[in-house]
Amino acid sequence: MLLVNSRSISAAENVALAVRAVPRAIVVGETTAGVMADAAPLPLPNGWEVGVPVNVFRDANGVSWEGVGVPPDLWVTNDRSDVEAGRDRVLEKALAFLRAGAVRPRGRSAQEPTVRRGTE
Repeated sequence: MLLVNSRSISAAENVALAVRAVPRAIVVGETTAGVMADAAPLPLPNGWEVGVPVNVFRDANGVSWEGVGVPPDLWVTNDRSDVEAGRDRVLEKALAFLRAGAVRPRGRSAQEPTVRRGTE
């Protein structure tokens, strides 16, 4: 289980891409920020410096999620009232999913039933 949200940026998104390549791993939460490119400093003639993207991160299928964000396998979000009440619905959903022993191997459609560990 990897928990992400819209504030998951840069290296956190690279981890999400890597986790999505693991067949039994599940990403839970909201779509990440979509800010993955590393930047290299480029000096300007006036002494200023600007960051220039130097690479593009792609998932196992060659797709770049830059500017889009990495989508979760299970969409769950916390709203303001959850945060004010000290409730974390994303964590609760992930824990409930783990306690049930349920997984849906990557590549199956959302319409297919969830299967239990060891029954594949």
